[in-house]
Amino acid sequence: MRRIDIPDLLTPTVDLQEFRAALDEYIASGMPIMVTQSGKTAGYFIPARKPPAQSMRKQDLAEDAFADLLDDHEMDEVIAEFEMLRKQARPSSRRATDACANV
Repeated sequence: MRRIDIPDLLTPTVDLQEFRAALDEYIASGMPIMVTQSGKTAGYFIPARKPPAQSMRKQDLAEDAFADLLDDHEMDEVIAEFEMLRKQARPSSRRATDACANV
């Protein structure tokens, strides 16, 4: 795990109760915040970065393709095809390990 040093002078400080009340705003701000409780540092809140728009677009396309697949086929067919593809994707060493475990 990598240590991240956050200078206290540049980090806004917020009491825990205020932080809880305005959590949505702090997430949207994208800035790290020092959270205090009874005047002592309780921790730091570092919002995760939003995924790039291109990544979100790819996810939307994948969801649409999956929905179309479900519309075109029966669920049993989709599950059977998934299981077949999953078995084909397994590395051969895994199959050997599974075979030894069944002995």
